[in-house]
Amino acid sequence: MEELTKALVDYYDPRTDLTHKQHLHEQLNKFLIDKNSWQIALTTFQQQQQNQSNVMPPLLIYFLLQVLEHSIRHRYGDQQQIRQILLWFFLHLFESLPVYVRSKLCLLIVQIVRCDNQWSIDEYFQTCYHLIETQTLIGLLLLTTTIEELGQINEDCTIKRCNQLKTTLNQHAPHIIHIIHILLKKENNQMKDPLLIKQQTLICLDRFINRLSTLPLPSELIDDLFQYTSSTWSIDALNCIHELILKQHIPRQYETILYSSLRHVIQLLLILNQNLTNTIINKITEILHSLFSLHLKRCESIENYPMFELLSGVYKFTFQQVTQDGFYACLDIWSIFIEYIKTKDENRLLNKESSFEKYSQILRSLSQELLQRIHNAQTMAENLEETTDLNDSETAIDRYRRECIDVLSKLADIPNLSSHILHSLISLLQPDIEKYKSIQKLIQTSPNDPSRQQFILNNDSIHACSQILNSFSNLLHAFSSIANTCLLDDDNNQQQNYFQTRLTLVHQFIQLITYIIHARFDLVECSSKKIHNELIHAQTRSFECVTNLISWLSQMLILYNSNQDNRRMIQELITHIIDTCTPLIDINNFDKSITISAGTLLSSIVPLTRQNLPIDQMNSIKHLIHRILTWNIVINSKTNFQLYKLSIKIISFIILTDQQSTEQFFRQIFQPLDTLLKEPANFFNRHQDQYLIRHSFLEYTKLLSELIESLRTENNKLRQNLFLSVQYLIVNLNRFLPFIINRDTDPSRQQFILNSDSIHACSQILNSFSNLLHALSSIASICLLDDDNNQQQNYFQTRLTLVHQFIQLITYIIHARFDLVECSSKKIHNELIHAQTRSFECVTNLIPWLSQMLILYNSNQDNRRMIQELITHIIDTCTPLIDINNFDKSIAISAGTLLSSIVPLTRQNLPIDQMNSIKHLIHRILSWNIVINSKTNFQLYKLSIKIISFIILTDQQSTEQFFRQIFQPLDTLLKEPPNFFNHQQDQYLIRHSFLEYTKLLSELIESLRTENNKLRQNLFLSVQYLIVNLNRFLPFIINRDTECETALISLLLIIFEIFRTQMGTELINTILQTTFSAFNIENVQNVLRESKKNDHPAISRFLEFLSLLVNEPGNSKLTQQFLPTIIELCTTALYPAIRENCALDIRENYYKLVYNLLVNNWRYFFKGNVLTTLNGEIETTANEQSFIQLMESIAWSFSQADIEQFRANLTSCNELQLKCGLYTKLIFRQQMSQALLSLLLSVLLARSHELCRDDIISTLFYILTNDNTNNFAYFIHNYLDQSNIQTILNDKHKRLLTETYGRNETDLPSFTQNLNDFIHDYRHYTTTNSNQSNIQTILNDKHKRLLTETYGRNETDLPSFTQNLNDFIHDYRHYTTTNSS
Repeated sequence: MEELTKALVDYYDPRTDLTHKQHLHEQLNKFLIDKNSWQIALTTFQQQQQNQSNVMPPLLIYFLLQVLEHSIRHRYGDQQQIRQILLWFFLHLFESLPVYVRSKLCLLIVQIVRCDNQWSIDEYFQTCYHLIETQTLIGLLLLTTTIEELGQINEDCTIKRCNQLKTTLNQHAPHIIHIIHILLKKENNQMKDPLLIKQQTLICLDRFINRLSTLPLPSELIDDLFQYTSSTWSIDALNCIHELILKQHIPRQYETILYSSLRHVIQLLLILNQNLTNTIINKITEILHSLFSLHLKRCESIENYPMFELLSGVYKFTFQQVTQDGFYACLDIWSIFIEYIKTKDENRLLNKESSFEKYSQILRSLSQELLQRIHNAQTMAENLEETTDLNDSETAIDRYRRECIDVLSKLADIPNLSSHILHSLISLLQPDIEKYKSIQKLIQTSPNDPSRQQFILNNDSIHACSQILNSFSNLLHAFSSIANTCLLDDDNNQQQNYFQTRLTLVHQFIQLITYIIHARFDLVECSSKKIHNELIHAQTRSFECVTNLISWLSQMLILYNSNQDNRRMIQELITHIIDTCTPLIDINNFDKSITISAGTLLSSIVPLTRQNLPIDQMNSIKHLIHRILTWNIVINSKTNFQLYKLSIKIISFIILTDQQSTEQFFRQIFQPLDTLLKEPANFFNRHQDQYLIRHSFLEYTKLLSELIESLRTENNKLRQNLFLSVQYLIVNLNRFLPFIINRDTDPSRQQFILNSDSIHACSQILNSFSNLLHALSSIASICLLDDDNNQQQNYFQTRLTLVHQFIQLITYIIHARFDLVECSSKKIHNELIHAQTRSFECVTNLIPWLSQMLILYNSNQDNRRMIQELITHIIDTCTPLIDINNFDKSIAISAGTLLSSIVPLTRQNLPIDQMNSIKHLIHRILSWNIVINSKTNFQLYKLSIKIISFIILTDQQSTEQFFRQIFQPLDTLLKEPPNFFNHQQDQYLIRHSFLEYTKLLSELIESLRTENNKLRQNLFLSVQYLIVNLNRFLPFIINRDTECETALISLLLIIFEIFRTQMGTELINTILQTTFSAFNIENVQNVLRESKKNDHPAISRFLEFLSLLVNEPGNSKLTQQFLPTIIELCTTALYPAIRENCALDIRENYYKLVYNLLVNNWRYFFKGNVLTTLNGEIETTANEQSFIQLMESIAWSFSQADIEQFRANLTSCNELQLKCGLYTKLIFRQQMSQALLSLLLSVLLARSHELCRDDIISTLFYILTNDNTNNFAYFIHNYLDQSNIQTILNDKHKRLLTETYGRNETDLPSFTQNLNDFIHDYRHYTTTNSNQSNIQTILNDKHKRLLTETYGRNETDLPSFTQNLNDFIHDYRHYTTTNSS
């Protein structure tokens, strides 16, 4: 014992190194599970019983208790002696033991009660009751553990025993409750340690309520519990109350108990005081949260339930909170209540309005108080303790205000309350605005300068001003947040009912806000920066408030389109807002934040109201336009230009409906940019103004981009007007690009002359230009495509003109070829390339429209000719760039990509093959000297070939000539197979060439998947000789180069898929003969057996090829010819290899092949038909052995750990039943059913595939219900009689399992429940009977040797040890599952 004690101390000592700790763990665990250790533990405890003066160390006691626990669970050792010593220890050494040892002792005593059938449960309960009378605390602790553990469903007991224990516990419930009630009422002076006893009594009651599904509690106990709670405020008593409240679904006869508890909660709320601890307050909050979440509907249904008193108590409780977390938790309770009364379930639809009225008083009070709290957020938040973590983006005050506003928004969503909340908010605003006006008194005019005003401030006035402004800002913030919730309503009837009230409130609010906007305190000098900022913040916040009203005003304009009086009032209000804002939009305004806020407000009004209001006729807007046009913009002032751009966007929405006004306005606005573009030579020459010139260019191009982007969702008329107004700018921008480059005088050599300034300038210009191109191309693609042909015809000329202009602009960029110019800056070079490639993308976006127009105007020769000319121009522009010698391949590839998008869409409507540029491209491609190891070159080469293939495939002769020359290198390789591996010097190039050309051929064939048979036929005839040569080449490369082998098999697979019709029986037969010869059984066996790799891509692709073959419709003669070979390959080579090495990558494709083979060739095995079934004749089974072997391979996968393959194969079996009636076949019932059922049941018993549990059970059910000769009872009996089960279960247990669960359930739910209970009891019996000697019967020698060799190593670090042990456990469970099958 001394050594064991020392080992335990060392093990739990944090200073012990990991290696030694691991060694100790192994030794201690060996001792723990040794079947003789229980005797040592028992003897040690008996010695302690005899010598009580020297108590053992707690760690040693606890460990020895674990040893006894193992013997109890596994049913070995003298259970009666163990029980006696545990009881003695518990009774005599209770006070000297630490809590964790006491708990373990209680747990073991209860475990013995659960497992020991000889110990009467009633007798045990009598022992508990006696202990409570004599040693109350000990008895209560034991009773509490009994309540917690006795009725649990664990595998240490059978289901029957678990249910019996649970029933017994329920039978003793009245007596337990009686004992608890007596102890709760007992006076403290009548007990030893009354506080501990009362605490343990309440813990016992808490666990008891938690475990019971019903509530058999007398109302007197409920009353006494609440009375005790209110007198002591015990957290344990509150836990009991919380458990009562959490009971949601209870039998009707116990509802009175719950009702009583719900009523008592109100009494608790009414007597709450400020002296309670935070723990008590938090627990009460939890109880209220559960009550509101679970029982609101029940409370309303209780006759005379004091709902108003409950809400009043919660209201009082909410605003008495002293911590932030507590306050927010109470707000969450109110959110639950608000959502509840808004719920429109069937029972409340009719009286929804009265529900709001019923609670209107408390809800109005809540909204009023929340507004006050928001108003004084700073003071209120500071008065609460900070108990919550804040994120970096908000302060405690921000969080407080947000939480209050969230609940207020939910209240505002109630129609009856929305107007009240707005009215209350405005009522609070009025005195605040009066206080705000009082700030005016602090302003004095300078005696020396009458035009100069300043605030006269001292410490007191600064503090007062700050408080006024903070409170005012809080209210404005609240208004901004809830305005839309209060006003906007999807129900037009609701809007009309509340229109006058809401309009009056909105009018009042705007009148109040107008003063703040007009006060212009930002113009007054202020010695306090803090006060100045808060004044500005109040003004900008005012604009935000009005901005949130615009959506409602716009909605009302539409709603009252025919009601002139209402419409006039709304228009007047909007006009008043516009007239208030526009004077503030001034470049000379002292504070730009106010100006920008005014501009933002105006920019939200104009788009929503321009169609319902003559905004362009307002004098204030005319003055604003005039002011904008006269502004002297300092381009390097970021804020000024931001305001300038905002103002222009506002005006653009107003004037864009008129082409003439738009053109005049934008000509003047963009005059500085136009001047720059017209004098490109001076762009870099004015060194003094260089920064301003460049910055001006960038800002104006950015403004133009944003204006164009803003029209993305607008109609075509507005787009057209803007385009025509800035068309001259787009032309000039296009012409300007070359002038950013200075060129060398040497005509044979061009280079960029760049310094640091010009590099920066070029970079900014190119970025802006690229963005502009992107915006224009996006708008073009959106504008042009239209499903309505009439619309297309109406706008055809306009759109064609725009597209033509755009392509003309882009053509220059494509022709500029800046990629050929030497550049010292790699960044500038890349950006130039990017601009050119972006140009190709722009044109690509136009191709679908051009194709659509070609089809639409098929009979209109003039329109068709114009479109054809435009497409021809694009093709002629692109084709010269597709050149292997192009300096930058990204431009060549971009040109090729554009051309590849044109050709498939236009080839049938345009004689592309007659174009000179295409002929030159074909000639160029055929003359290219391709370096096969250059990835970019071959990428461009392949792209070019794909383009040409779509053009020439319509003509058989041209196709054949073209592809013969293209694939000549591959043909040369294929004609000399012996030399493929002999050229050591060129081995890499030869191999790479083979791979690239086979990939090219695969992609060409794949591109015809959706094309017609004529094109397929032409390509097939052109490459037929290659297919023949590739087929001949296969035997030479097999097993010599995996990558080339895989590429070739993949190519043959695609050929078979796409050219199946064109190939003919003879060629297909030849290819299949060659393929099967290459992948013969012996070869496949050798490859899979000898290779150390788990991945075999060539064989995997070959299996895909076979799956395609056996999928042939109508059971073709070709399939029937090779079917025996395929089956033999599966059963003699593939399945044995997979069984030997389950990690092979071919596994998934193998099982797909097996499934496809069975489902598509069912008649190969079963010759019967419908008449056979109808006449009751016995169905003939052919190729019986092959079918059994294939099904065996599927069944074997069910013993493996791969859950995905398990699920897939289980699905395959069920689909075979659904489509072919697998489970009804005689051969399945006679030779497979029992084995498969046993295997699947073994998996369930091992619990190794729990994710598939439901699927396995349903499969078992369908197999049994489709077999007239078998049923669950018969199957279970046979399963339990298996030899391997004999060693795990004794006859008594087998008989119990058979008698208890051997019934035939006819529906799936009952079958599932019965089987789950069977699994539970089976596992219980095997756990009970298992000990070390059982390992001999569970594992065979081979598996034990494999486990020892694979995992019997000593890892020195925890991660490696953990991984090794987890792998060992996985394989151990796998082997035990396999053997039990």
